Amino acid sequence: MKKFYILSVALLAFAACSNEDGNDDNSGKEPAQPTYETITFEACEIPESDKSNIPANGAENTYEECGASFTCVNEYYQLSGIWVANAYEEPNLDSEYSSVLSDRYVICGTGAEVAGADDTANYSVWNFTPSNESLLPQMTFGEGVAKKIVSAKVNNVAKYWYIIKAGFYSKPAFSEGDYYEVIFTGYDAAGEVTGTVPVIMADYRDGKTFVMEEWTEVDLSALGEVNKVVLTATPSETLANAFYGDYYAVCVDEIKFEVPAEE
Repeated sequence: MKKFYILSVALLAFAACSNEDGNDDNSGKEPAQPTYETITFEACEIPESDKSNIPANGAENTYEECGASFTCVNEYYQLSGIWVANAYEEPNLDSEYSSVLSDRYVICGTGAEVAGADDTANYSVWNFTPSNESLLPQMTFGEGVAKKIVSAKVNNVAKYWYIIKAGFYSKPAFSEGDYYEVIFTGYDAAGEVTGTVPVIMADYRDGKTFVMEEWTEVDLSALGEVNKVVLTATPSETLANAFYGDYYAVCVDEIKFEVPAEE
């Protein structure tokens, strides 16, 4: 039986768009240290029965936090963009079919108490659907705005985890040589690329059998100051064949930015 795990927002210990002061002693003798702000997705209000803020068929919605926007579009029940969720699924290979696990929620270890990273309830899912090629999953700031990104935490979507390990109906599971890599690309306010950061979500090359199944911090500082961050992917053909197309998805939480110290 499929299980969904949800945490009530009332029990959260962290606030949305949290601030962290990186300076313990700002006496004036040392240069002021930067502070940090973190997008936690905790301000997104999700009805308990829904488990996410996915819009109705034919609609779209946008969640905003710390000046960043995250848009999700639902066209004929095909989802593109970024939505916020608060449910997770445990690793389960008992079923013959991958439909036992959802492509809308994160995979978490058995007995986890919350879905998000760092003991938070909410997180985001960055998803691409080939039928809506015009909307890549992306986080955007306002016109002319740029922020220095530091890091984020990522994890696999439950259904991807299952397909990699067990296959999809007649489609095979990952074997030697297969991999699943996603790429974060930063853009400045002029639309120029600021940098790229690849992240390995699964790796079956050179004898490895790695599949990410817990929240993992990723250093995104190489992207620098960004007005937009876009997610793309370069999976091996096994994953693309399982979905009959170039679908990809990854869960993202705790997006951290540096706030320059005031002069």
